[in-house]
Amino acid sequence: MASIIGVETLQHTNGTTAMTINSSGQVLMPTTTNLLATSSISGASTSVSVSSSDFNHLLIHIYGLDAAAGYEASVRFNSDSGSNYKWARLTEDANNSPSAGGGTTTSFHLGQTGAAGFTNGNTNNNAIMRVYFPNGTAHWKSTEWSSIQDTGTNDVQNFQSGHWRNNAAITSVQVVCTSSTFTAGTINIYGCK
Repeated sequence: MASIIGVETLQHTNGTTAMTINSSGQVLMPTTTNLLATSSISGASTSVSVSSSDFNHLLIHIYGLDAAAGYEASVRFNSDSGSNYKWARLTEDANNSPSAGGGTTTSFHLGQTGAAGFTNGNTNNNAIMRVYFPNGTAHWKSTEWSSIQDTGTNDVQNFQSGHWRNNAAITSVQVVCTSSTFTAGTINIYGCK
């Protein structure tokens, strides 16, 4: 006979809440006590300063994106615009066709390829990104993220991973708009131990 353990809240050994599970079994985002920064997204780019020194990883939630015209959204750390972002992706595109890709770029693309694939006029576009060991200075930063790209008539699901080829501790996260300017969006950055 199998045993079932009911859990509503998982706590760190110091007693702080690590995560909460609601009555439907959904794991909720970290509590607001771990919210390090939040900002509205607008213009060509939005940069948010963050102190990651007390955390093993960052959870970055970008949502409600829209722009003045078709666009691509991407993320940079510490405003680094060099070719220091190595990535690989799996995608199911708007035609329900799977594809894979990868490369080295000047930012982590939230969409498929860096082309202006996001359609303006809706706010269904969002991404969840996890950055591992953002405060370490002896290694590159590993990342993984999932994004939903609404093309206006269909949606595109992206699963990506990569690393930022830089040993610096992460002190800011920049959301960049290519081919247009942001008119809406929010970024929340959580620290997780």
